[in-house]
Amino acid sequence: MKLHVIACEVFKDEFLYCQKPGMSFTFLPQGYHRTPGQMPLAIQEEIDAVPSTVETILLGYGLCSNGVVGVQAPHVPLVIPRVHDCIALLLGSWKRYTEEIARCPGTFYLTRGWIEYGKNPYSEYLREYLPKYGKETAEWVAREMMKHYQRVVLIDHGLWDMARYRAFAREMATFFHLDYEEMPGSLTYVERFFAGNWDEDFIVLQRGEKLAQDAFMCTRGLCLF
Repeated sequence: MKLHVIACEVFKDEFLYCQKPGMSFTFLPQGYHRTPGQMPLAIQEEIDAVPSTVETILLGYGLCSNGVVGVQAPHVPLVIPRVHDCIALLLGSWKRYTEEIARCPGTFYLTRGWIEYGKNPYSEYLREYLPKYGKETAEWVAREMMKHYQRVVLIDHGLWDMARYRAFAREMATFFHLDYEEMPGSLTYVERFFAGNWDEDFIVLQRGEKLAQDAFMCTRGLCLF
């Protein structure tokens, strides 16, 4: 089966590591999460541009603030993980993610990809707010964005040198006066996604079927909302 993956750029390193022969990829900027109303249009444009030789399209997203609702593949099946956001995919399962939510709901997760390709309140403070507003106002804006968080967690899949990313994550936690933790990631969910093991942890749409919000609602009795 010839698979094409359309995914958020924060998955780039993990997805390319897990890729199988013959797979092709399109990675979109993480910035679309800031404008979820534009995300379906951007994803649909990429779906429509997929070559006719592709047999199935995989979406490397979660529900992501409804940023995938309404997309469809007119000519081939479309598969997407049944998750609210990408952290469950990077931790290896929805169950593990819900356990972490129960343990500490106010957690800001970082990965190599999130630091390398995405944005977070600390990188925005350094690159955008500080030059634009000055130190006092920039700190207030950044800390307002993080006021409901208690910890910063760096997910490490054990595949790359994490020294630079660890330093950034620790610096972010210190700046916002938050606890810092590291936890091992798992690529089990990604591997199942790419292997075609699409059980109830995945949404499988037939050609022309639109992706609806309620498709994400429950998996194995665990409601996502």
